[in-house]
Amino acid sequence: MAVDAINSAVPAVANQAVNELIAATKRIVEVDIVLRTHTAGRVWDAERLSLAALGRRFGVSKSRAGTMMEEVKKEKEKRTADDHGNP
Repeated sequence: MAVDAINSAVPAVANQAVNELIAATKRIVEVDIVLRTHTAGRVWDAERLSLAALGRRFGVSKSRAGTMMEEVKKEKEKRTADDHGNP
């Protein structure tokens, strides 16, 4: 297990391994946020759920669901502008 390997390593090596684990965890969380937001946007478009229902579906508050949909809307607007050659 990674924890056992870190605990048995020389302190400098253990510190480097912990830092790498932290960085990997941050990347996973960042990808999770993007995937959940995009998936929530697709569900919202397809099923026309209320923000409260969308939040329940994705395990977030109504407010967070609203924020996610604002992010999806901005991304769609950016893609539309890019598709039309607008900066």
